Amino acid sequence: MPGSSFTIWDLVDIDDLKPLFAAFSATMNLAVGLVEQGSGEVLVGTGYRKICTKFHRRHPESAPLCKDNYRQQSESFIAGNETGIASCPHGLIEGCAPIIVEGRHLANLFTGQVLFTPPDIEFFRRQAQRYGYDEQAYLAALQKVPIVNREQFEASLRFLALLASTVAKIGLAKLHSHTQQRRIENQKALLDCLINSIPDLIYYKDREGVYLGCNQAFADFAGKPEKEIVGNTDFGLFDEETACSFREQDRAMLASGQARRSQKWGTWPDGRKIRLEAVKAPYIGPDGQILGLVGVNRDITRLKQVEDQLAEERELLLVTLRSLGEGVIATDNNGSVVLVNEVAEQLTGWRQQEAAGRTAAEVFRILNEQTGQPCATSVQRVLDSGAVASPASDTVLISRDGTRRHITSRASPIRATAGNIIGTVLIFQDVTEQLHMEQALHRVDKLESLGVLAGGVAHDFNNILTAIVGNISLASQLIDPEHQIQDLLATAEKASWRAKDLTQQLLTFAQGGHPIKETTSIASIIQDSSEFVLYGSPVACNFHITEDLCLVDIDSGQMSQVIQNLVLNARDAMPSGGCIDISCDNVPAEEAGSYLQQPGKPHIRITVRDNGAGIPAKYLASIFDPYFSTKQEGSGLGLAIVHSIITKHDGYIEVQSQPGTGTTFTIFLPVAARPSTQVAPLTTGLQQGSGTVMVMDDEESLLELTQRVLNHLGYQAVTARDGAEAVERYRELRQNGETIDAVIMDLTIPGGMGGKDAVQAILEIDPEAKAIASSGYSSDPIMSHYREYGFCGAISKPFRIETLAQLLSEVIAEPTSATESG
Repeated sequence: MPGSSFTIWDLVDIDDLKPLFAAFSATMNLAVGLVEQGSGEVLVGTGYRKICTKFHRRHPESAPLCKDNYRQQSESFIAGNETGIASCPHGLIEGCAPIIVEGRHLANLFTGQVLFTPPDIEFFRRQAQRYGYDEQAYLAALQKVPIVNREQFEASLRFLALLASTVAKIGLAKLHSHTQQRRIENQKALLDCLINSIPDLIYYKDREGVYLGCNQAFADFAGKPEKEIVGNTDFGLFDEETACSFREQDRAMLASGQARRSQKWGTWPDGRKIRLEAVKAPYIGPDGQILGLVGVNRDITRLKQVEDQLAEERELLLVTLRSLGEGVIATDNNGSVVLVNEVAEQLTGWRQQEAAGRTAAEVFRILNEQTGQPCATSVQRVLDSGAVASPASDTVLISRDGTRRHITSRASPIRATAGNIIGTVLIFQDVTEQLHMEQALHRVDKLESLGVLAGGVAHDFNNILTAIVGNISLASQLIDPEHQIQDLLATAEKASWRAKDLTQQLLTFAQGGHPIKETTSIASIIQDSSEFVLYGSPVACNFHITEDLCLVDIDSGQMSQVIQNLVLNARDAMPSGGCIDISCDNVPAEEAGSYLQQPGKPHIRITVRDNGAGIPAKYLASIFDPYFSTKQEGSGLGLAIVHSIITKHDGYIEVQSQPGTGTTFTIFLPVAARPSTQVAPLTTGLQQGSGTVMVMDDEESLLELTQRVLNHLGYQAVTARDGAEAVERYRELRQNGETIDAVIMDLTIPGGMGGKDAVQAILEIDPEAKAIASSGYSSDPIMSHYREYGFCGAISKPFRIETLAQLLSEVIAEPTSATESG
């Protein structure tokens, strides 16, 4: 133990040495003494001669010489001498051997007080005289000093030195052992304190399951002191079921040689149950063999309660997030996704398991609708600034499968209790359908103002056309069919009907310009209208029309105009040739979007797709606006007319386009609710008739023309300039006993009663009255549902004489309710 401090007293038991040295002294007739180095204290002294004890060491003048002699001999060993023999100052022979342990000179062993040769009597007599000894007694003591052989003395001295060294080494070993034992005891005491300070239940066993030790916490749990636990097994501490379970776990762990972790319930002696996390590990000895096992059981009852509470809160949070109609993405403070709710999964195409750990930008891909360029998510801005952030307007979300959705979103920081930001939450909503509805309403608003003007213009223009067409038609009836003027009249009539087509476009914008519908299939209209537009064009058309296509309620003429305009635009987008794909299929009610005018009802879907140059994103929102066109020669009415027609058919139209990839128009039309009805074909020739027909119109020229036409057809005409006059004339004629076979009424009379109100008043006079609605500004629902308003028929201005003749013939011949009942 280098550096430690010890003395001769620490190494040997002085009392044990005294009898040993006494025996040696008696046997060898040598004096023996053990003197502590430094202090000079004689620890053991035996066999000393009387000449020394009674004279040399007692006399005040001679005694110091003895001490000096010891000191000188002791110092001589510093030079490395193992033993020394010298004559003392008083003439006796003495030997000295040092006791040096681990470089420390602890003591000296002296022997001697002998002579090697007979004494010089005169020397000793003078010495007695010098110190004043009793000469006679002194010389008598001299006679007792033995004369020994030098070699024997030296051997005895070496034996004593060896004996002293051995005893010292044994003492040192014992001292080391005691020191080590104290250190081990101190370490064990420290270890016990440490283990007992740990609240976990700690124990260790041998391979047979016998407890070798435990801490105080385990002893408290077992309800027994450690001394009763050590040497016992689980069967002596716990019930049989618990003990068997513990033993089975021990064996499984020892067989594998690997630490095992598990959770179990435990019961304290007072009956209190706790949840324990148990860890069992091999107890490995110095040679690497498994000597047993070490177990540590930790009380995790509170932790499990917290975990269960957190699990409940997490489940509540997930249920709440699932119930939200908005997409929710939560990130950590690095911008990595940690949570995605079901709506966000549907909108982004990323499942929770796939999205977790990815960056928000990878899962939440957004573009600027106007520029088509990617937009940065708001997550990083929130993390940097700590404030709520929203992305730029016109944001489009790109789903994992490429689906585009218009969205609104906002991002907010998630803060811990201390106020620091630990993540972000991104909330977004699909507003695609809402945007479609807003755009549709915006277009309707734009068209309404134009519709008022267009309706008025069309009404006046159709009145003029009616006069022109009627007079031309009547003139052609009055002259010889072979007369050369017939060609001129036919050309003029043809031009007039072309003018009617122009007014029909204006009527499409008018509030009252509703289509006159019939239940039919649109398949032939699509094919015929497309082939007509593409005749002679380098553009081909592929049709994909389902065989079981549902019927729709449409105005065939208006719907033909829709298809022609769309196909014409597609053709113009591919001046060098190409192919237009037109498909038509059924859309079940459950797939009808909420943005449609009749959501939740079955529709048919018409898709017109070209592969032309496409439409820039900045123009898409304006293409249905009146007079907006990207063509130099375009009028800007084509797509506006298409939109108006589809809207008046309770349908919906949308467009998708990207520069360089072409354009796709998609139309949705509601399926007809009733089966198809057959329309009677127009009878050829001029139908003659008889009877009285009243005509009500605010245009004097039309009254005159209609009167001439009626007279030409064999009818007697009665005229009225507004509804009030017509009602009064009808009443007068009825009172005079005259019969009115039919009444033709203009629906729109500026500043006066129109046909809608007048017919009701006439029906009050004569419930059997037969009225025909007439208008140059067709009003829905009167013109398309005339019977619901009391009319028996309807005719649009301008009209052919043949059409009027046939209609009058049918209306007058129609049986009355009285006839039907009789």
